[in-house]
Amino acid sequence: MPLWLMVPIFLVLILFNIPILFSMGITSLIYLLWAGLNPMLITLRIFTTLDSFILLALPFFLLAGNLMNTAGITDRILMFARSLVGHITGGLGQVSVVAEMIVSGISGSGVADAAGLGVISMEMMTKAGYDEDFSAGLVLAGSTLGPIIPPSIIMVIYALSTGVSMGRLLIAGFIPGGIMGVCLMVLVYFIARKKNYPRDQWLGFKQVIYKFSRTIIALLTAVILFGGIVTGIFTVTEASAVACLYALIIGIFVYKELRWRNLIEVFLETAYTTGLIGMVIGICGLFSWILAKEGVPQALADFILSLTTNKYLILLMVNVGLLIAGCFVDAGPLIIISAPALIPLLERLNIDLVYFGVVMSVNVSIGMITPPVGTCLYAVMGITGIPMERLAKAVYPFLIALIVSLLIITYIPQISLFLPNLLFGEGQ
Repeated sequence: MPLWLMVPIFLVLILFNIPILFSMGITSLIYLLWAGLNPMLITLRIFTTLDSFILLALPFFLLAGNLMNTAGITDRILMFARSLVGHITGGLGQVSVVAEMIVSGISGSGVADAAGLGVISMEMMTKAGYDEDFSAGLVLAGSTLGPIIPPSIIMVIYALSTGVSMGRLLIAGFIPGGIMGVCLMVLVYFIARKKNYPRDQWLGFKQVIYKFSRTIIALLTAVILFGGIVTGIFTVTEASAVACLYALIIGIFVYKELRWRNLIEVFLETAYTTGLIGMVIGICGLFSWILAKEGVPQALADFILSLTTNKYLILLMVNVGLLIAGCFVDAGPLIIISAPALIPLLERLNIDLVYFGVVMSVNVSIGMITPPVGTCLYAVMGITGIPMERLAKAVYPFLIALIVSLLIITYIPQISLFLPNLLFGEGQ
């Protein structure tokens, strides 16, 4: 089947509201039958995609995040963030962003952060007199930090799709995630100043230290995780398992808010999410194999380079394309399909794949908050009951701040590469 026929079939299935997972699966099956290939290749390609040691990190990071959320870590982090930045203009808006940056270093999932931390942040802001739309838009925009500040589930998927070092990639997300957070905080400052939102009274460093002391055990998760990776004590996959064990111990024996009966629900939720992501990765792997077989990556590189050879202009084109695609395709499938397709182009331009992994992760995380299929968008809609049109309008100003941070990260590669090169040396 020629590629020009596959694309319309795929788009028609999407237009009929068939989930993208099944749309790709059906299109792939039609291709195999049309080409006279054995349909058993579906099973083979899915198994080959999922047969990866790196991929074991995904369920462990999910489990660690779920254990932390159930153990009551979120409340403590919010109180610490409030003592730290609650007195700045923007008050609880600033608290929401800082708390999201901290929680992102535990969960690795934007959807989990929006559904967990987002509920508490919104309640705090609306009770204090903040507009509901402002609160919802900020919570939605803040959820984009989860996939950037490590551990990051979508970065695990990118590492699987491209073969780059997962340790380097995860470390690379720290500074870019911080820049995204700062851009949001600056915007919150000006909006709060214009609307005269309230802020807390500064209670001094003693209060900050006290709140920090109540949160430090949870914050040590990131220290143990990445300290072990950088020093070589364990791999990223092993680190994810250690994070689960640590979360289990502090949840049950230290904070004592995680009950044994809660574990069944946590394990079931993790298993469900892992199974769903695994199905998506497997089918996307099959679809990507077909695209590679048809020579799409090389054709894409040739086409783009025929338009221009200017690296900066090409990066702008790729960013725009990913942002548009992110409005219609979820983060995981978009990475698995587009990352391998872009590798020939990136190699010709001598673009570091770790750096581009951060750029792509920022792109798809922004896509998670944009209509019509943003997963975080639907999560916040479910929490707040705010219609999509109104929520999309509320997040618009924050979307501009995130795109500004994307451009900064795109055109200053050292923002992403400084820490990996410092800790692991130069190279991919």
